[in-house]
Amino acid sequence: MDPAEAFTFEDVVLERGGQRILDGVSDHIHWGQTTAIVGASGAGKSTFLRLLNRFEDPTEGTILLDGRALDTYDVHALRRRVGLVAQRPTMLTETIGQELRVAKPELTDDQASALLDRVALPGVRLDAATSTLSGGEQQRVALARTLALDPQILLLDEPTSALDEQSTTSSSPWSPRASPLCWSPTMWTASWIWRTAFWFCIRADWSNAADPEM
Repeated sequence: MDPAEAFTFEDVVLERGGQRILDGVSDHIHWGQTTAIVGASGAGKSTFLRLLNRFEDPTEGTILLDGRALDTYDVHALRRRVGLVAQRPTMLTETIGQELRVAKPELTDDQASALLDRVALPGVRLDAATSTLSGGEQQRVALARTLALDPQILLLDEPTSALDEQSTTSSSPWSPRASPLCWSPTMWTASWIWRTAFWFCIRADWSNAADPEM
């Protein structure tokens, strides 16, 4: 096994309701690599991500993380290591501060505020009600909640779908070309170089910022 490999996919098949969603996927994703998975709606992109932190398991084949079969990991430990930001975020608590502490209960106020700064929500009060957040703000809070766990691998399923065009330009921290942000803990700073990120692209210019596409 190559120690630089994070994920290895060996003839991965996923069937659902008699339909084959993924058909014999084999590939390698290395540490420090940012990967864009691009495809038409319904092609199985979100399903593929769900396999990587075991919201689903493949029908056939094997997925390895660090050379070890994914289904041998404790699922809760795996999801702390492999964070997922869904396309449609769900707020679980009443306030933003509580929301961030869902992931990490011991988070201090300063640490929570720093996470909000990273996702371009500076100055937002931790006691602000999550019910008052717009869809785009909920996506940012969901990303901050995931980043609170300091995941080694970050899975982003179109996390900017609720943001306007201005918020997703190359000058925005939500852009893959932006600084270490927020966007992914994988690149643009040497201290995060061993991190790995995936994202799903709906804009061609985003995919250009990635390493290989799948």
